[in-house]
Amino acid sequence: MAVKTYSYYKDGNKLCSVHTTVKEMASKKGLKLYSDVVLIDTELLAMVEKLFSKLHCSKYIISSGYRTPEHDRAVGGNGYGQHTKGKAMDCCFYDKNGKVISAKIVCCVAQDLGFKGIANISKKYQYVHLDMRDSGVYRGDEIKGTNSVTSDFYNYFGISKADVSKYTGEAVPTAPKVNCWVKDNKGWYYLGADGNQVKNDWVLDGGYWYFIGQNGYMATNCWCTDSQGWCYVGADGRAVTNCWKQIDGRWYYFNGTMAVKGYQQINGKLFYFAEANCNGLKECQLIITNDNGEIKL
Repeated sequence: MAVKTYSYYKDGNKLCSVHTTVKEMASKKGLKLYSDVVLIDTELLAMVEKLFSKLHCSKYIISSGYRTPEHDRAVGGNGYGQHTKGKAMDCCFYDKNGKVISAKIVCCVAQDLGFKGIANISKKYQYVHLDMRDSGVYRGDEIKGTNSVTSDFYNYFGISKADVSKYTGEAVPTAPKVNCWVKDNKGWYYLGADGNQVKNDWVLDGGYWYFIGQNGYMATNCWCTDSQGWCYVGADGRAVTNCWKQIDGRWYYFNGTMAVKGYQQINGKLFYFAEANCNGLKECQLIITNDNGEIKL
């Protein structure tokens, strides 16, 4: 794409893009026409049409397009900026209901589309500067000066993708679910830090331990074993912790989440809990009750 040269008098009513005439881009202030020559960058117009379409605009008004060096200096420019090259325009965009779209929204969408130069240029956040400079980028807020103020207008203006989607109609991307519980018709499962379903492992959540079975679902009302021994999870999936628990008519004691075995002193009293292969008894079940630690089978 290139910068084309037009004549205000010969081409003024000619469309240079779908929604823009040559005279709208002319170097003109009020009744004063600075030049019959109008320079217009075709790449800039193509990008503005993309922005128009993306925002579902009803119209846009150009307050300044091409400027001669004299015109540029007259409105506070340096006389050699992007307007003098035909590569910039200042404009206000209107939504499908005819209301002005905030410059904050326009700046964010223009950033997404890849405009090289973008800036808010009005205190009411109505007009924006847009350009397709040959090199570098410009992200400005000209009520605060003419230097770049940010690398990301979303953060700078506090605009979210959801705010923008009200104009673009595009679905807002959702962040992947991580470190959270999900329920389906089979039960509860847990998505780890990588977003994958945890299987055959323990999950610590809210200070409680839960066991996720090989099938990927939270275990309930059952014994679970690992390299350290036996644990029991209740109806809520939480591992029984630091307490006595009667299960199927037998008593067990849990130190942390582990069911204890062998001799154990609990609150100053000695107890004995079945160990592996203990006369066919359930491992970890209590088999003595008296305070002196005498075994009663």
